[in-house]
Amino acid sequence: MSAPNRKGTGLGDGLEIWLAIGPAAVIGGGSWVAAHLGSWSAGIKAPPAHPIDLIAGLVKGRVPWPVQSTVIAAVMAALLVVGAVLVLVAWAKGAGKRARVDKAARYLGRGKSLTAFSEKGAMATAERLGIKDTPGITVGRVVSTGQKFIQPWEDLSIDIWGPRTGKSTSRVIPAILDAPGAVVSTSNKRDVVDGTRSVRAQTAPVWVFDPQKVAQEEPDWWWNPLSYVTDEEKAYKLTQHFAVGSRTPGSKPDAYFDPKAEDILSSYFLAAALGELPITQVYLWVTEQVSRAPIEILKEHGYELQYKGLESTLKLADKQRDGIFDTPRRWSSASRAGTPCVGSHPRPGRPSPRPPAGSSTPETSHSHARRSTSSPRKAPDRPRP
Repeated sequence: MSAPNRKGTGLGDGLEIWLAIGPAAVIGGGSWVAAHLGSWSAGIKAPPAHPIDLIAGLVKGRVPWPVQSTVIAAVMAALLVVGAVLVLVAWAKGAGKRARVDKAARYLGRGKSLTAFSEKGAMATAERLGIKDTPGITVGRVVSTGQKFIQPWEDLSIDIWGPRTGKSTSRVIPAILDAPGAVVSTSNKRDVVDGTRSVRAQTAPVWVFDPQKVAQEEPDWWWNPLSYVTDEEKAYKLTQHFAVGSRTPGSKPDAYFDPKAEDILSSYFLAAALGELPITQVYLWVTEQVSRAPIEILKEHGYELQYKGLESTLKLADKQRDGIFDTPRRWSSASRAGTPCVGSHPRPGRPSPRPPAGSSTPETSHSHARRSTSSPRKAPDRPRP
Protein backbone atom coordinates (compact mmCIF):
# COMPACT_ATOMS: atom_id res chain seq x y z
CA MET A 1 0.00 0.00 0.00
CA SER A 2 1.46 3.34 -1.04
CA ALA A 3 1.84 6.15 1.46
CA PRO A 4 -1.13 8.49 1.71
CA ASN A 5 -0.96 11.78 -0.18
CA ARG A 6 -0.02 14.29 2.48
CA LYS A 7 -1.05 17.17 0.23
CA GLY A 8 -4.74 16.31 0.37
CA THR A 9 -7.26 18.98 1.23
CA GLY A 10 -8.19 18.40 4.83
CA LEU A 11 -9.92 20.84 7.17
CA GLY A 12 -6.67 22.71 7.82
CA ASP A 13 -6.03 23.12 4.07
CA GLY A 14 -9.59 24.36 3.57
CA LEU A 15 -9.13 27.00 6.24
CA GLU A 16 -6.03 28.29 4.47
CA ILE A 17 -7.95 28.63 1.20
CA TRP A 18 -10.80 30.50 2.90
CA LEU A 19 -8.33 32.84 4.59
CA ALA A 20 -7.05 33.75 1.14
CA ILE A 21 -10.35 34.38 -0.68
CA GLY A 22 -12.71 34.72 2.26
CA PRO A 23 -12.24 38.41 3.16
CA ALA A 24 -13.07 39.63 -0.35
CA ALA A 25 -16.11 37.35 -0.57
CA VAL A 26 -17.35 38.32 2.89
CA ILE A 27 -16.90 42.09 2.39
CA GLY A 28 -18.43 42.10 -1.08
CA GLY A 29 -21.31 39.77 -0.28
CA GLY A 30 -21.98 41.36 3.11
CA SER A 31 -22.09 44.86 1.59
CA TRP A 32 -24.57 43.72 -1.08
CA VAL A 33 -26.89 42.09 1.46
CA ALA A 34 -26.67 45.00 3.96
CA ALA A 35 -27.29 47.61 1.25
CA HIS A 36 -30.36 45.90 -0.15
CA LEU A 37 -31.90 44.97 3.20
CA GLY A 38 -31.11 48.41 4.65
CA SER A 39 -32.65 50.22 1.65
CA TRP A 40 -35.71 48.04 1.85
CA SER A 41 -36.01 48.66 5.59
CA ALA A 42 -35.53 52.45 5.13
CA GLY A 43 -38.13 52.57 2.34
CA ILE A 44 -35.79 54.06 -0.26
CA LYS A 45 -34.95 53.03 -3.82
CA ALA A 46 -33.19 49.70 -4.10
CA PRO A 47 -29.48 49.92 -4.99
CA PRO A 48 -28.03 48.33 -8.16
CA ALA A 49 -28.24 44.55 -8.27
CA HIS A 50 -24.81 44.03 -9.85
CA PRO A 51 -22.12 43.82 -7.13
CA ILE A 52 -19.58 45.88 -9.08
CA ASP A 53 -22.09 48.67 -9.82
CA LEU A 54 -23.16 48.66 -6.17
CA ILE A 55 -19.62 48.94 -4.80
CA ALA A 56 -18.72 51.66 -7.36
CA GLY A 57 -21.87 53.63 -6.46
CA LEU A 58 -21.14 53.40 -2.74
CA VAL A 59 -17.54 54.57 -3.25
CA LYS A 60 -18.59 57.51 -5.44
CA GLY A 61 -21.54 58.41 -3.18
CA ARG A 62 -24.20 57.88 -5.86
CA VAL A 63 -25.81 55.03 -3.89
CA PRO A 64 -27.21 55.90 -0.46
CA TRP A 65 -26.12 53.86 2.65
CA PRO A 66 -28.85 54.19 5.29
CA VAL A 67 -28.39 53.60 9.03
CA GLN A 68 -30.34 50.36 8.72
CA SER A 69 -27.64 48.99 6.41
CA THR A 70 -24.99 49.76 9.06
CA VAL A 71 -27.00 47.91 11.73
CA ILE A 72 -27.49 44.92 9.45
CA ALA A 73 -23.79 44.86 8.53
CA ALA A 74 -22.83 44.95 12.23
CA VAL A 75 -25.18 42.07 13.06
CA MET A 76 -23.78 40.02 10.16
CA ALA A 77 -20.21 40.72 11.26
CA ALA A 78 -20.98 39.63 14.82
CA LEU A 79 -22.57 36.39 13.59
CA LEU A 80 -19.58 35.76 11.34
CA VAL A 81 -17.13 36.21 14.24
CA VAL A 82 -19.16 33.88 16.49
CA GLY A 83 -19.33 31.24 13.73
CA ALA A 84 -15.58 31.46 13.10
CA VAL A 85 -14.82 31.00 16.79
CA LEU A 86 -17.10 27.94 17.01
CA VAL A 87 -15.45 26.37 13.95
CA LEU A 88 -11.96 26.94 15.34
CA VAL A 89 -12.89 25.46 18.72
CA ALA A 90 -14.45 22.38 17.10
CA TRP A 91 -11.42 21.93 14.85
CA ALA A 92 -9.03 22.21 17.82
CA LYS A 93 -10.96 19.56 19.77
CA GLY A 94 -11.14 17.21 16.79
CA ALA A 95 -7.44 17.57 16.06
CA GLY A 96 -6.63 16.37 19.56
CA LYS A 97 -8.67 13.18 19.05
CA ARG A 98 -7.44 12.33 15.55
CA ALA A 99 -4.36 10.21 14.95
CA ARG A 100 -1.85 11.00 12.25
CA VAL A 101 -3.01 8.02 10.22
CA ASP A 102 -6.64 9.20 10.14
CA LYS A 103 -5.79 11.32 7.11
CA ALA A 104 -5.41 8.09 5.12
CA ALA A 105 -9.07 7.19 5.76
CA ARG A 106 -10.15 9.00 2.58
CA TYR A 107 -8.33 6.36 0.52
CA LEU A 108 -10.04 3.42 2.24
CA GLY A 109 -13.34 1.75 1.46
CA ARG A 110 -16.69 3.24 2.35
CA GLY A 111 -20.35 2.77 1.65
CA LYS A 112 -21.23 -0.54 0.02
CA SER A 113 -17.66 -1.79 0.21
CA LEU A 114 -18.03 -1.92 4.01
CA THR A 115 -21.42 -3.64 4.05
CA ALA A 116 -19.93 -7.08 4.73
CA PHE A 117 -18.05 -5.65 7.72
CA SER A 118 -21.04 -3.96 9.33
CA GLU A 119 -22.80 -5.62 12.25
CA LYS A 120 -25.64 -6.74 9.98
CA GLY A 121 -23.31 -8.07 7.27
CA ALA A 122 -21.04 -9.89 9.72
CA MET A 123 -24.04 -11.43 11.48
CA ALA A 124 -25.31 -12.78 8.16
CA THR A 125 -21.95 -14.48 7.60
CA ALA A 126 -21.96 -15.86 11.14
CA GLU A 127 -25.46 -17.30 10.74
CA ARG A 128 -24.43 -18.93 7.47
CA LEU A 129 -21.60 -20.62 9.38
CA GLY A 130 -23.99 -21.73 12.12
CA ILE A 131 -22.88 -19.13 14.71
CA LYS A 132 -25.73 -17.24 16.36
CA ASP A 133 -24.32 -15.50 19.43
CA THR A 134 -21.71 -13.14 17.99
CA PRO A 135 -21.15 -11.64 14.51
CA GLY A 136 -17.35 -11.59 14.62
CA ILE A 137 -14.35 -9.74 16.02
CA THR A 138 -14.84 -6.02 16.59
CA VAL A 139 -11.84 -4.24 15.08
CA GLY A 140 -12.89 -0.65 15.78
CA ARG A 141 -14.85 2.16 14.15
CA VAL A 142 -14.49 3.54 10.63
CA VAL A 143 -12.84 6.97 10.83
CA SER A 144 -14.95 8.58 8.11
CA THR A 145 -18.39 7.34 9.22
CA GLY A 146 -18.07 6.11 12.79
CA GLN A 147 -19.57 2.74 11.73
CA LYS A 148 -18.50 -0.25 13.81
CA PHE A 149 -16.07 -2.39 11.78
CA ILE A 150 -16.42 -6.12 12.45
CA GLN A 151 -14.19 -8.87 11.09
CA PRO A 152 -16.45 -11.85 10.19
CA TRP A 153 -15.45 -15.27 11.48
CA GLU A 154 -14.78 -16.41 7.92
CA ASP A 155 -12.09 -13.77 7.28
CA LEU A 156 -8.40 -13.66 8.23
CA SER A 157 -6.34 -10.65 9.23
CA ILE A 158 -2.69 -9.73 9.74
CA ASP A 159 -1.91 -7.04 12.31
CA ILE A 160 1.41 -5.21 12.11
CA TRP A 161 1.87 -3.05 15.20
CA GLY A 162 4.83 -1.57 17.00
CA PRO A 163 5.88 -2.65 20.50
CA ARG A 164 3.62 -1.64 23.40
CA THR A 165 0.87 -0.31 21.15
CA GLY A 166 -1.95 -2.45 22.53
CA LYS A 167 -1.88 -5.54 20.30
CA SER A 168 -2.83 -7.94 23.08
CA THR A 169 -5.31 -5.75 24.93
CA SER A 170 -7.17 -4.38 21.91
CA ARG A 171 -6.96 -7.22 19.40
CA VAL A 172 -5.78 -10.61 20.70
CA ILE A 173 -7.58 -10.82 24.03
CA PRO A 174 -10.97 -9.54 22.78
CA ALA A 175 -10.80 -11.93 19.81
CA ILE A 176 -10.17 -14.91 22.09
CA LEU A 177 -12.93 -13.92 24.49
CA ASP A 178 -15.46 -13.47 21.66
CA ALA A 179 -14.50 -16.69 19.84
CA PRO A 180 -17.47 -19.11 19.76
CA GLY A 181 -15.28 -22.17 19.12
CA ALA A 182 -11.78 -23.55 19.56
CA VAL A 183 -8.83 -21.15 19.92
CA VAL A 184 -5.09 -21.74 19.41
CA SER A 185 -2.85 -18.97 20.72
CA THR A 186 0.95 -18.69 20.54
CA SER A 187 2.96 -16.10 22.44
CA ASN A 188 6.28 -15.34 24.08
CA LYS A 189 4.58 -13.62 27.04
CA ARG A 190 1.96 -14.65 29.59
CA ASP A 191 -0.39 -11.65 29.22
CA VAL A 192 -2.83 -13.41 26.88
CA VAL A 193 -3.21 -16.39 29.22
CA ASP A 194 -3.81 -14.14 32.22
CA GLY A 195 -6.36 -12.05 30.33
CA THR A 196 -8.46 -14.90 28.93
CA ARG A 197 -8.13 -18.04 31.06
CA SER A 198 -10.75 -17.25 33.71
CA VAL A 199 -13.43 -16.53 31.09
CA ARG A 200 -12.64 -19.34 28.64
CA ALA A 201 -12.30 -21.92 31.42
CA GLN A 202 -15.96 -21.42 32.33
CA THR A 203 -17.09 -23.22 29.17
CA ALA A 204 -14.26 -25.61 28.20
CA PRO A 205 -10.76 -26.73 29.21
CA VAL A 206 -7.81 -24.37 28.76
CA TRP A 207 -4.50 -26.07 27.89
CA VAL A 208 -1.24 -24.19 28.51
CA PHE A 209 1.92 -25.60 26.92
CA ASP A 210 4.82 -23.82 28.62
CA PRO A 211 7.97 -26.01 28.40
CA GLN A 212 10.31 -23.01 28.75
CA LYS A 213 8.50 -21.53 31.78
CA VAL A 214 7.51 -18.32 30.00
CA ALA A 215 4.35 -18.12 32.13
CA GLN A 216 5.76 -20.21 35.00
CA GLU A 217 2.91 -22.62 34.32
CA GLU A 218 3.11 -25.99 36.02
CA PRO A 219 1.68 -28.69 33.73
CA ASP A 220 -1.54 -30.35 34.78
CA TRP A 221 -1.96 -32.49 31.65
CA TRP A 222 0.08 -34.81 29.46
CA TRP A 223 0.41 -35.39 25.74
CA ASN A 224 2.27 -37.92 23.65
CA PRO A 225 2.91 -36.60 20.09
CA LEU A 226 2.89 -40.20 18.82
CA SER A 227 -0.86 -40.35 19.45
CA TYR A 228 -1.12 -38.59 16.09
CA VAL A 229 0.76 -41.34 14.24
CA THR A 230 -1.57 -44.05 12.95
CA ASP A 231 0.18 -44.99 9.69
CA GLU A 232 3.35 -44.36 7.70
CA GLU A 233 1.97 -41.18 6.10
CA LYS A 234 1.37 -39.47 9.45
CA ALA A 235 4.71 -40.72 10.72
CA TYR A 236 6.33 -38.93 7.77
CA LYS A 237 4.39 -35.73 8.51
CA LEU A 238 5.54 -35.80 12.13
CA THR A 239 9.10 -36.27 10.89
CA GLN A 240 8.74 -33.14 8.77
CA HIS A 241 7.79 -31.14 11.87
CA PHE A 242 11.01 -32.18 13.59
CA ALA A 243 13.12 -31.70 10.46
CA VAL A 244 11.85 -28.19 9.66
CA GLY A 245 12.13 -27.11 13.29
CA SER A 246 15.73 -28.32 13.50
CA ARG A 247 17.08 -26.69 10.35
CA THR A 248 18.77 -23.31 10.45
CA PRO A 249 16.60 -20.70 8.69
CA GLY A 250 17.74 -20.28 5.09
CA SER A 251 19.72 -23.52 4.96
CA LYS A 252 19.10 -26.09 2.24
CA PRO A 253 18.43 -29.78 2.91
CA ASP A 254 21.26 -32.18 2.16
CA ALA A 255 20.44 -34.20 -0.94
CA TYR A 256 21.91 -37.42 0.50
CA PHE A 257 21.61 -37.39 4.29
CA ASP A 258 18.22 -35.65 4.73
CA PRO A 259 16.13 -38.17 2.74
CA LYS A 260 17.78 -41.07 4.58
CA ALA A 261 17.22 -39.32 7.92
CA GLU A 262 13.54 -38.85 7.06
CA ASP A 263 13.16 -42.56 6.29
CA ILE A 264 14.85 -43.61 9.53
CA LEU A 265 13.04 -41.19 11.82
CA SER A 266 9.61 -41.78 10.29
CA SER A 267 10.10 -45.54 10.64
CA TYR A 268 11.10 -45.11 14.29
CA PHE A 269 8.10 -42.85 14.96
CA LEU A 270 5.81 -45.43 13.39
CA ALA A 271 7.37 -48.29 15.38
CA ALA A 272 7.09 -46.40 18.65
CA ALA A 273 3.45 -45.53 17.97
CA LEU A 274 2.59 -49.11 17.04
CA GLY A 275 4.37 -50.39 20.14
CA GLU A 276 2.60 -47.78 22.35
CA LEU A 277 5.97 -46.46 23.48
CA PRO A 278 6.80 -42.86 24.50
CA ILE A 279 8.47 -40.56 22.01
CA THR A 280 11.60 -40.50 24.16
CA GLN A 281 12.19 -44.09 23.06
CA VAL A 282 12.77 -42.83 19.51
CA TYR A 283 15.74 -40.77 20.63
CA LEU A 284 17.20 -43.80 22.40
CA TRP A 285 16.86 -45.91 19.25
CA VAL A 286 18.54 -43.22 17.12
CA THR A 287 21.38 -42.94 19.63
CA GLU A 288 21.91 -46.71 19.87
CA GLN A 289 21.67 -47.14 16.08
CA VAL A 290 21.82 -50.96 16.21
CA SER A 291 18.63 -51.66 18.19
CA ARG A 292 16.42 -54.25 16.48
CA ALA A 293 13.35 -53.46 18.59
CA PRO A 294 11.80 -51.07 16.02
CA ILE A 295 12.47 -53.59 13.25
CA GLU A 296 10.63 -56.33 15.13
CA ILE A 297 7.65 -54.03 15.84
CA LEU A 298 7.35 -52.98 12.20
CA LYS A 299 7.67 -56.61 11.04
CA GLU A 300 4.97 -57.67 13.49
CA HIS A 301 2.53 -55.09 12.09
CA GLY A 302 3.27 -55.82 8.45
CA TYR A 303 5.29 -52.73 7.44
CA GLU A 304 7.73 -54.58 5.22
CA LEU A 305 9.27 -51.64 3.37
CA GLN A 306 9.99 -49.81 6.61
CA TYR A 307 11.63 -52.65 8.52
CA LYS A 308 13.67 -53.83 5.54
CA GLY A 309 14.87 -50.26 4.99
CA LEU A 310 16.06 -50.13 8.59
CA GLU A 311 17.78 -53.49 8.29
CA SER A 312 19.73 -52.36 5.25
CA THR A 313 20.83 -49.22 7.05
CA LEU A 314 22.02 -51.16 10.10
CA LYS A 315 24.20 -53.35 7.87
CA LEU A 316 26.24 -50.38 6.61
CA ALA A 317 29.81 -49.79 7.75
CA ASP A 318 30.13 -48.09 11.13
CA LYS A 319 31.43 -44.76 9.81
CA GLN A 320 28.81 -44.56 7.06
CA ARG A 321 26.06 -45.50 9.49
CA ASP A 322 27.27 -42.87 11.99
CA GLY A 323 27.06 -40.18 9.31
CA ILE A 324 23.53 -41.19 8.34
CA PHE A 325 22.26 -41.38 11.94
CA ASP A 326 23.76 -38.00 12.90
CA THR A 327 20.94 -36.11 11.16
CA PRO A 328 17.96 -37.95 12.74
CA ARG A 329 19.76 -37.70 16.09
CA ARG A 330 19.81 -33.92 15.78
CA TRP A 331 16.20 -33.80 14.60
CA SER A 332 14.91 -35.96 17.45
CA SER A 333 16.86 -34.13 20.16
CA ALA A 334 13.77 -32.05 20.96
CA SER A 335 12.06 -35.19 22.28
CA ARG A 336 14.72 -35.71 24.95
CA ALA A 337 13.79 -32.48 26.76
CA GLY A 338 11.46 -34.53 28.91
CA THR A 339 8.96 -31.76 29.63
CA PRO A 340 6.22 -32.94 31.98
CA CYS A 341 3.60 -32.39 29.28
CA VAL A 342 5.20 -34.35 26.46
CA GLY A 343 6.59 -37.77 25.76
CA SER A 344 5.26 -39.69 28.70
CA HIS A 345 2.67 -42.30 29.48
CA PRO A 346 -0.67 -41.26 30.99
CA ARG A 347 -0.26 -39.79 34.46
CA PRO A 348 -2.83 -40.34 37.21
CA GLY A 349 -5.18 -37.41 37.56
CA ARG A 350 -3.90 -35.64 34.47
CA PRO A 351 -6.14 -35.42 31.39
CA SER A 352 -4.88 -35.55 27.84
CA PRO A 353 -6.20 -33.13 25.22
CA ARG A 354 -7.90 -34.59 22.19
CA PRO A 355 -8.31 -32.79 18.85
CA PRO A 356 -11.87 -31.39 18.89
CA ALA A 357 -14.41 -32.95 16.58
CA GLY A 358 -15.24 -29.52 15.19
CA SER A 359 -14.41 -25.85 15.57
CA SER A 360 -17.52 -25.36 17.73
CA THR A 361 -15.77 -27.01 20.70
CA PRO A 362 -14.73 -23.95 22.79
CA GLU A 363 -11.41 -25.35 24.05
CA THR A 364 -8.39 -23.04 24.27
CA SER A 365 -4.75 -23.96 23.68
CA HIS A 366 -1.91 -21.59 24.63
CA SER A 367 1.63 -22.39 23.46
CA HIS A 368 4.56 -20.42 24.86
CA ALA A 369 8.15 -20.18 23.64
CA ARG A 370 10.95 -17.70 24.12
CA ARG A 371 12.44 -15.65 21.30
CA SER A 372 16.07 -16.22 22.25
CA THR A 373 17.92 -18.58 19.93
CA SER A 374 19.98 -19.77 22.90
CA SER A 375 16.92 -21.25 24.60
CA PRO A 376 16.22 -24.98 24.34
CA ARG A 377 14.44 -25.91 21.15
CA LYS A 378 10.71 -26.22 21.68
CA ALA A 379 8.80 -29.32 20.67
CA PRO A 380 6.76 -28.97 17.46
CA ASP A 381 3.11 -28.03 17.67
CA ARG A 382 0.61 -30.85 17.70
CA PRO A 383 -0.15 -31.92 14.10
CA ARG A 384 -3.73 -31.88 12.96
CA PRO A 385 -5.30 -35.06 11.57
